[in-house]
Amino acid sequence: MQAQLSLFSYSLSELFAKVSKSGKISFIEYCKLMANLQEGVLNEEDYRSVRRLLHAVRRGWVEVVACVATTENQFF
Repeated sequence: MQAQLSLFSYSLSELFAKVSKSGKISFIEYCKLMANLQEGVLNEEDYRSVRRLLHAVRRGWVEVVACVATTENQFF
């Protein structure tokens, strides 16, 4: 069973698929990935997925974009 990240309302696999398809990740999602990585509570599969996403950002394959309030990450 895949663990759900504590700061997301959806699973890491859903985020990974969304980012892979669009080539973009919001700044908030990026920060949440970093926070979950630092917490050290991820299983091995989730840890590798987070590292792959962060590597893709560093290499420029995935773009970090400004947050736009959506149903997934509203600020109000």
